[in-house]
Amino acid sequence: MIDWVFLFRRYKIDYVEKGPNVKKGNVNICCPFCIEDPSHHMGINISNGYWGCWRDTHHRGKSPFRLIQKLLRCSYRESKDIVQNPLFNKTKQHYSGIGQENIDYNDRASSLKLRESFKEIKNFGITKKFFTYLIEERDFRKIDVKEFCRYYNLKCCLVGNEAFRLVIPIYYENELMTWTGRSINNSGIRYLTLLKTDSVKTTDELVYNFDECNHSPTKKILVIVEGPLDTLKLDFYGKGLGVRVIGLFKNNMSEAQEYMVASLMRKYEKTYVLLDRGEKLKAKELVNRLTAYGKCIYSEVPEGKKDPGELSPSEVIWFSLNLVGGENVKAKLHS
Repeated sequence: MIDWVFLFRRYKIDYVEKGPNVKKGNVNICCPFCIEDPSHHMGINISNGYWGCWRDTHHRGKSPFRLIQKLLRCSYRESKDIVQNPLFNKTKQHYSGIGQENIDYNDRASSLKLRESFKEIKNFGITKKFFTYLIEERDFRKIDVKEFCRYYNLKCCLVGNEAFRLVIPIYYENELMTWTGRSINNSGIRYLTLLKTDSVKTTDELVYNFDECNHSPTKKILVIVEGPLDTLKLDFYGKGLGVRVIGLFKNNMSEAQEYMVASLMRKYEKTYVLLDRGEKLKAKELVNRLTAYGKCIYSEVPEGKKDPGELSPSEVIWFSLNLVGGENVKAKLHS
């Protein structure tokens, strides 16, 4: 593993370890691939060696040779000599104190498997309460619930830490990275997510529903929301109209998530940011960050709704039609 900080000091390359552009566990430099970088927009992960510019997602990778060649304007052979030089190599433990949890990500599995205690949601037997929850509490049509659960591979659990939770698997490149559980009792902690140490990637490193949006045959409108259930409601009833939805798990966005969102935005005609009611400032901050990657527009949930997940199926369809047709998304929705 390259000791990037030592290399930057050795070759007098300006770097920062703290600041608005610096993700936890990274050191940042001016992107050598950008024509002009006004600040330190390229982050290098000191744990796994991945590097990337948040201004341009094409400027990223893991090859130390490519980055060193660009930084030092040297040949591939010279970059290889530097990488193999013991002077520029230190163990991963050397970095454990620089804003990074002491987790060896290389020891993680490349994919997870859902637990045997996670069961299929059916309209009979011991899992019927979850089926009923989706209809009565989440306002899904009864006729849609079976296909809805199948499409997103939703499960349920009755025992252990995830007891009485709707289990929402989180995938990336068709591999299970982690999962989160939504309580159906509307008490206590709403979402309980698998521990970071047990996950392949954490929710800070992932965008919910990324694979479905990335491989969708119809890419018209991309909508960014917060929670998984907000994502599922809008995506399920909007996908037939070309409206696909991703979730950030929160009202802000990490650098890793920004890379993923930017890669999707380039494939869609427009992107809307639709956070929960009362999050106007946060939503507009996201719009400002994402405008560099494509047309990004602020939107808000209709009057009387707290979040996108409260929309009825017919309201989601009408909302999606407004987005696709370029109507004012703040217009009153009709059932």
